[in-house]
Amino acid sequence: MSRAFHHHEFALDDLLKAKGDRTVSVCLPARDEESTVGAIVEIIHDQLVDGAGLVDELFLTTSPALFGGALRPRRGHLFSRELPSSVARGYASRLGRATRLAQWQLVGAGTPELPVGEPPVLIVGSPDDRLVSQAVLNRAASWYGGAPLLFPGMGHDLMLDARWVEPIDAILDWLEKE
Repeated sequence: MSRAFHHHEFALDDLLKAKGDRTVSVCLPARDEESTVGAIVEIIHDQLVDGAGLVDELFLTTSPALFGGALRPRRGHLFSRELPSSVARGYASRLGRATRLAQWQLVGAGTPELPVGEPPVLIVGSPDDRLVSQAVLNRAASWYGGAPLLFPGMGHDLMLDARWVEPIDAILDWLEKE
């Protein structure tokens, strides 16, 4: 029995109909694939997440449970195109490796822990983040009874991006109201 398929065998309309209201997640094992996985992630994100709306979540996994690799996001995953390349390279050169636990939590995207007490929770992100999808931001914010505060056009590292003042001002405004 063969389980090999070609994407041309599936019409997008049929896939969207079959999806219905389900969440579709794509998890890519990416051990030692830093040189190629970025392009694959961009294609899936642009065509199936943003373009067609077929995929809701996109994860890279290098988790120890699979093979113990390391997640090494590229500049385009962390920062917007507005941030000058020289500045982005400087920031990226200072990044340490994420712990395996942090990578596993990012990839697993399980149910968030409830905070102690009932403090207000603000989820901040970008719909253009290539590491944490808007669907994940929406789900986390909904879990805490709110909606995410989104900054289109920014990368994953909002606080280091070119327009970093925007999220800071919005967070400070939110804190003053809470």
